[in-house]
Parts: sequence; C-alpha cells; structure tokens
Amino acid sequence: MSHTEVPRAARGRGVGSQLAGALFDHARKHGDRIVPACSFIADWARRHPEYKDVLVHPNKGN
Repeated sequence: MSHTEVPRAARGRGVGSQLAGALFDHARKHGDRIVPACSFIADWARRHPEYKDVLVHPNKGN
C-alpha cells in the first residue's frame, strides 16, 4: 500500500481508519499480504496488532 488519502472535508471522522480496516480485512480474506509503505497505513497497522498476520515481514521472507 503506497498511498492513502481522505478528502480534506472528510478528515477527522475516522474515514481513513475505516479504509485501512477494510483494506486489511480484504487482504486477509483473499490471502494477500500488505507492505505498509504509506505512513498512515503503517501507523494504523502498529495500532492494530490483530492484523499482523496480513503484513509482509521482510526479515521472515513473507
């Protein structure tokens, strides 16, 4: 995930977190892995360790 953006008018309402949650749920459902290159997604992932199985772990080869 290289970039996420929420329109300025919708910021501060949890839209980004909903987007991130849906992204991680979709990846988990389909057996995909996420490389959180976007700082928002990386920070969200740190705050939601229940999704660590969806992240690519560079040191583990997956």
